Amino acid sequence: MAHNNNTTYSTVSQLMKRLGGVYRDPNRVSRDATGLLTSSVGNNLRPKISNLVENNGVSSNAMLLTGTIPMIYMGGKYNIPIEVYLPPKYPLQPPVAYVRPVPSMMIKEGHQHVGSDGMVYMPYLHNWHSNSHNLSALCTHMSNYFGTDPPLFARPVGQPLSNSYVRPSATHQPPRYEDVQQDQARIDALNEEMRAANIAADVARQAERAEQEAARQKITAEREQLSLINQAKAQLRNKVEYELRNFDDTCRRDIELRLKEQLMLEKSANYIVGVSGDSKSGQMEYLSSKKIELENHHEQIDELTEKLNGFITTVKEHTASSEEIKVDDLVLPIDILSGQMLALSAENAAISDTLFFLDKGLAKGIIALNVHLKAVRRLAKRQFLVKAHLLKVAASKEKMSYRGF
Repeated sequence: MAHNNNTTYSTVSQLMKRLGGVYRDPNRVSRDATGLLTSSVGNNLRPKISNLVENNGVSSNAMLLTGTIPMIYMGGKYNIPIEVYLPPKYPLQPPVAYVRPVPSMMIKEGHQHVGSDGMVYMPYLHNWHSNSHNLSALCTHMSNYFGTDPPLFARPVGQPLSNSYVRPSATHQPPRYEDVQQDQARIDALNEEMRAANIAADVARQAERAEQEAARQKITAEREQLSLINQAKAQLRNKVEYELRNFDDTCRRDIELRLKEQLMLEKSANYIVGVSGDSKSGQMEYLSSKKIELENHHEQIDELTEKLNGFITTVKEHTASSEEIKVDDLVLPIDILSGQMLALSAENAAISDTLFFLDKGLAKGIIALNVHLKAVRRLAKRQFLVKAHLLKVAASKEKMSYRGF
């Protein structure tokens, strides 16, 4: 049994690959078809691909389940040959089922659930819902209805064959119906013909009402579908407009930001290069002048470095000689003002040292407070005069350097 299930699933999967793109929900189609073919009511059906022409004239390839389903009538088991087409919109659209009699059988006229072309009409198909209905339950309902009211009876002897049904553009031959018991079927057919003759008018009226109801429902469904399409279009249009507005706002903000950045770049360029006609206002001119100034300073530093190196060399030569160098000869002023500044600086440093040691002696108790105050007052007065004199000498020396002396 598991092997047959696997074989059935493999066959259905291969057919679904060949029908790639036909069905919106191929997994559901494969699952329902496999479930029917492996059930007790549909194990005599076989899957194949056939052409299906729908009521609107659209022709397309579809999955076809063809074979027989069992029915129990008056205690006996019979097989009814059927064909079940799965339209491209399955499971949203119900399957299309036909009763396919063999040459020795005829479709019962005025049957409540089977039309003259063999098409099956049932409440289960009329109330089809994709979430709660499936193929196995459909075939079970057909078996129960047909067991109550068989749709086929034996063709009377000598009656010519006629097209009592219309095939939906299928090119395959119906299955053989070898197992139907001919004698019992003739008897049942005669009884059914007598009963059907009495209620033919009522059945015709019911069929007409059913056709009108089907047409009304079809128009209602088309209107609902058109309404859904219009709603979808409106939603899509609103969404596109919303996205376009957002995109427009984003582009505007981006353009404004780019314009601000461009203005900042232009200001920066003016700041760096300078305003047109006034190159000295830019940072480049300022940096170039600073560069020249630094180069001049660098040359001056190089000259002073050479002089310092020459002085160091002279000192090293005197150090290497045997002559004793006096400390006062190590640093000599170059002019009178420099000599005065050197003497005043030395005196200022000596006074600072003296004040330090006076404070230290007072802290240790070596010097009395009155002596300390008197000495500090005298030294501070002298230090003030020395610093004032030092500032005047420095100012005079700076003036002489400006004059080129």
